Parts: sequence; C-alpha cells; structure tokens
Amino acid sequence: MTLLTSPVGTVQWMAAANPVTDKKTGKEHYSLKLSFDVEKDKKWLLDVSEINEAKVVTAQTYRGKQQSIKELLATGQAFVEAKSNFAPTVYDAAGNELEEAPMFFKESTATAQMIVQPWTGDKGGTINLVGIIIHSIDTPESTGTGDSVDRETRLAQLRAAVEAATKG
Repeated sequence: MTLLTSPVGTVQWMAAANPVTDKKTGKEHYSLKLSFDVEKDKKWLLDVSEINEAKVVTAQTYRGKQQSIKELLATGQAFVEAKSNFAPTVYDAAGNELEEAPMFFKESTATAQMIVQPWTGDKGGTINLVGIIIHSIDTPESTGTGDSVDRETRLAQLRAAVEAATKG
C-alpha cells in the first residue's frame, strides 16, 4: 500500500463526521471531494487518474447536468473524491487532531491523505480516505465581523438567499 497525499484543494464536499449513503449500493461511507487547478496540479492529477477506481472529473469527463459544477470545471478545475468505510482522522493545519470535523462552506481548503490499495492481478486499484488536513475553513464563525453566527441564523440566511435567487 502507498500513502498518497493530495495538494491543497478547495473542499467541494466533506462527510467526515457522519457517513453518507451511496445511492447505488445503499452502503454508508465517508467522503471528501476536493477541486484542484488542472494546470498547477497536473502531475498529481495524472498520478491519481492512473488508479482505475480513482476518477478525476474534468470539464471533458463530467457527464452530470448540474450547471454550477459545469461552470466550475470550465474554469480549469478538476474534482477528485476519496471515500472510506471508516471515519477519517481530521487535523488542523498545525497537525493537531480535531475531535470532530468542522462545519464548512465554499472556499475552505484541505488536503486528503489516502492509501492506494492495488488490486491483485490486474493493473489499477482504489484509493481510500484515511485523513483530512484542514488548511483553512470558511465557517459562520469566520465571517470577519468578530460575531459568531449560530446554525439556525445561518440556515435562515441560506433560505433567504435561495428565495431571493429563485424569485429573480
């Protein structure tokens, strides 16, 4: 097995504290999806793409219909997702283990620590998420005002933003 550490990427999805259920298999897993700059992180993305089960999603390979994802990928970004059946260990940028994964919003950055497990016989393998290093976190508490925003207030703000966006 090989330990593979990603470059710092922007968190697009993180299920590190609670597992999510895979729609196809019905099995629970933990997950981290990061976006990377296709040019800057070219070598690492190429290394990951050679692992059969690791799918690097780019503007050319994305088959979904979500417009926001298409727009992000069109800016030269690529997605890589790592999953695990076991909860990954989460660290802050100084290497201190966190008791639980923090809540996050767009613009948070992290590094994924993964183990590459080769398949026996055939070329390829899979990557399993083992750790997450949070480099910067964009949370309600980091609004820059010095005031912390509780979960209910943040949800009300998000609802209002969605309402405003759908009325226009």
